[in-house]
Amino acid sequence: MWWLFENVEDKRSKGAYSALGSMGQSITIYPEIDVVGAYKTKEAYGRSSPLRARLKLLKKAVEIYQNE
Repeated sequence: MWWLFENVEDKRSKGAYSALGSMGQSITIYPEIDVVGAYKTKEAYGRSSPLRARLKLLKKAVEIYQNE
């Protein structure tokens, strides 16, 4: 499923959207900063990535982006 980022305070996240898959896998697109983030989990290992961990990673990716 695709999820839209709405009512965001950080303008770098404006218009962003994510595809959330099984076992915590995701792809997130940030059109404002030309960034795509992918989070992969290997099902064979029985791993699952909690939503909180994925959201923290996505937030950090936006925070480290700096306009040139």
